Amino acid sequence: MVRIRAVLAVLVVLVLVAAGCGSGSSGGHSGSSATTAGGGTATREVWPTSVKDAFVDGCAEDGTVTRTECRCVVNELEKAMSLDEMIALSDSSADISIDPRIKRAVAACL
Repeated sequence: MVRIRAVLAVLVVLVLVAAGCGSGSSGGHSGSSATTAGGGTATREVWPTSVKDAFVDGCAEDGTVTRTECRCVVNELEKAMSLDEMIALSDSSADISIDPRIKRAVAACL
């Protein structure tokens, strides 16, 4: 439970860094194509490297969670939601730890 709380706490860092990078279509986020399981092509947003690196740095800082585990979580989050969705979720009054996308990302890696 301590490890999960450490990861969730650093989501605040992620959002602060992301907000500094801008958001929306003019915010510098880039899309990439990915082949879906059905063979089609889907466009998904690629989060800025600075945002992902800040997440990993903050997440692994106290040693509770490894850098590899933190990198896994941020990669899973990137697959599950756009950066704008992540920012909106953390700006809401909802408890982000109960969001199913965040739960799945953490469960996949820890």
